[in-house]
Amino acid sequence: MDKTTAEIILSQEALELLSQIAEEELSDEFELSKKLRKSYPADLVSACITQAKFRQRAEKKFGPFASRMLFSRDGLEQASRLSVSAQRANRFARAGIDSVVDLGCGIGGDSMALAGLGINVTAVELDEVTSALAQFNTAGLGVNVINADATEIDLRNFDAAFADPARRRNGPGENRNRLSPFEYTPSVDWLINTVASSIPTGIKLSPADDYKELRGDFDFEWVSVSGELVELGVYSGSLRGDNHRQARLLTSSGNFVYGSGSYESPTPEVGDIGKYVYEPDSSLIRSGLMGEFAIENDLSLIDRSIAYLTSDKLVQSPWIKTFEIAETFPLDSKLISRELEQRGIGILEIKKRGVDITPEEFRKKLKLKGKGAASLIITKRGDTRIALLGKPIH
Repeated sequence: MDKTTAEIILSQEALELLSQIAEEELSDEFELSKKLRKSYPADLVSACITQAKFRQRAEKKFGPFASRMLFSRDGLEQASRLSVSAQRANRFARAGIDSVVDLGCGIGGDSMALAGLGINVTAVELDEVTSALAQFNTAGLGVNVINADATEIDLRNFDAAFADPARRRNGPGENRNRLSPFEYTPSVDWLINTVASSIPTGIKLSPADDYKELRGDFDFEWVSVSGELVELGVYSGSLRGDNHRQARLLTSSGNFVYGSGSYESPTPEVGDIGKYVYEPDSSLIRSGLMGEFAIENDLSLIDRSIAYLTSDKLVQSPWIKTFEIAETFPLDSKLISRELEQRGIGILEIKKRGVDITPEEFRKKLKLKGKGAASLIITKRGDTRIALLGKPIH
């Protein structure tokens, strides 16, 4: 968002128009724009319709709060879900933190969560427009928003720091899965070596980043929201806990934590494919805690390099999706098509790991018919590609 658009959207006229648009149907943007331009300037209408669409998208992250916030495209994309920010803010509160500096606050989502727990927050944002949006979004919460360079802030004025550094966009051929201090602003190097070494610090990184490349005494938390892996949290000082590696799963039915006091992961044994196959949550896989979970629940790997578990005994847990396996086939589309037809299966969920195949293309080869439903798990066992036919157990 440029400065001119920000000035428009922050005007009283725009805020009033946004309230009016909230009652309108956004599906026909052209007709809505045509209608509003009879009474309002074109640039105001365009900015407000765009903002209304941002608010609609933001409901997934901010729930009902989205209707009272302002967003930029990049700010919304990077912002944490409010449920995740709330869990993080709880960590700061449990540590007895009274004041936090939010280094690179973006549109202010995490500052909102921290301030909501009574923590004194100073939010620092380098970009002038984003800083203005943060000021609007945190209004009434007592947050002190500063338009400044985070690296120039005197850390001695605060009990702790939080940072959600902005990701830079990778160029062609760059490896996104490799953490580099140059991929973020402020840099991870500065956050680790200067900030985290001075005061207790929480840092939000991409879950794709390799935590093993970070040097120092930190706890790591991988967060999944209803099965979608959304972030890696890094914590130092009094923000650390008993678990050096921790997976957190947030669902409509609860907040689940699984952790280990060790940085090392045991490897489960490879076993025969049992009556049940389990798909671990992405946070459990990325954290390396799948090994502990498998051993604790007497589960085996299907293949040493594949994140599917199996057993003859039914294990029920929020950390796994469970499938009852009816048949195992070689990965042969004609054979599988015949078997599905005989079983009257026309509704098929296809999952795959470790096999270079596109589920959508494979589905076309099956020529599905019938009203029955099933799941097909395509994977490998050693050098053999296999397909497991079953049904999910909820």
